[in-house]
Amino acid sequence: LAQALVPDPRPTPLLAAMSAKVGKGTKDLPIAQDNEGKRKRKKRIVFLQSSIPKVMKQVHPGVGLKSKTLVVMNSFMEDIFDKILLETMRLLRHNKRKTITTRELQTSVKLMLPGELAKHAINEASKAVTKYNSSHNKAKDRVDDI
Repeated sequence: LAQALVPDPRPTPLLAAMSAKVGKGTKDLPIAQDNEGKRKRKKRIVFLQSSIPKVMKQVHPGVGLKSKTLVVMNSFMEDIFDKILLETMRLLRHNKRKTITTRELQTSVKLMLPGELAKHAINEASKAVTKYNSSHNKAKDRVDDI
């Protein structure tokens, strides 16, 4: 049972295919040196493992998460992300396009997630994009003023 909770160190098929198309090879992680001069590998940054506790604190402030729970949630989010991107790639091929737009992503989410969950996901994504665009435009205005 413990082996089932350990994340797969190999990249997911979609992420591997995307990196191969872009021309990036599979490189080893950078090597750092500790104070004794020995070489050691830097820790890998796991997909969403650092974001999950932050979101949990916003939703349920008094609830904590164990490390195994983070691993399971991270795997779940990675799988959903892969499925949505695979569906988006299928839509792009079907429509003979090469650029992912919000329309393709929204359609993929509607196809992959059940009813109400898809509506909430699209609503939250729209709010996040709006918030990003407003902060990005403010920063751009500040630079233009200088």
